Amino acid sequence: FERLVSGYLDKVPGGEYNNWKGKSFGEFVTIVLGQAKKKQDLNYRGIDVHWRPFNSHCFFCNVNYTVISKMETYDEDKNRFLKMVGIEDETVQERKHVHAGDSIQNVTKSLFQEIPKEDREEIVKLYKFELELFDYDPDLY
Repeated sequence: FERLVSGYLDKVPGGEYNNWKGKSFGEFVTIVLGQAKKKQDLNYRGIDVHWRPFNSHCFFCNVNYTVISKMETYDEDKNRFLKMVGIEDETVQERKHVHAGDSIQNVTKSLFQEIPKEDREEIVKLYKFELELFDYDPDLY
């Protein structure tokens, strides 16, 4: 849910998507769910790539991953991975459009309060595979 909120915050209120400018989060969710209904199989081509379910980009079950990282623990995961492969990271990375940590959780909780239960249930269905894969709790919001 945080990725959906982050996509909204980056692209909608005064962001890149001028035709959506001024839309509330509730209106945004309605648009996303409308895009999802246009799907053709699990590719979800009708959904904007920024909030398209991850399983439409690649099929996780077809790849034997060694490492799966979450944005919530990106820095920690990156350091662990680099250590695992024997690389010392001396770079300082600038991260843009970062919405993570306690603040994004609070914003997400706040924004999802205005979303009707039926729409929240549809969002859970839409993101079902990544909620399961990454062990996210849909009841948190």
